[in-house]
Amino acid sequence: MTDVSVVFKTLVDVVDGLHGQSLLLDTIFWRGAPWLVGGRLPTENGKTQRPTRIVRPLLFPFLPPQTRQLGEDYILSVAVPKAILDGQQAFRKRRSV
Repeated sequence: MTDVSVVFKTLVDVVDGLHGQSLLLDTIFWRGAPWLVGGRLPTENGKTQRPTRIVRPLLFPFLPPQTRQLGEDYILSVAVPKAILDGQQAFRKRRSV
């Protein structure tokens, strides 16, 4: 599936330092793989939104839930740092180069 207009929900443990929480994140399929949507902004027409950042967890599978907790379509099997979803890691790397 490569239609980015189809949005699935993935239950993800998001960590920020010592704190963490389970969040339901949008997930799109792009170039044949699932990508987490870190945030969205409205488009120029104001009727739709586009992802501001997408993250592809290459090494970790998106699993179907055995029992749905929050209406998720998938569960990500590992925790994701909030800084990755926000794009802070990529920004820091570019500034230090």
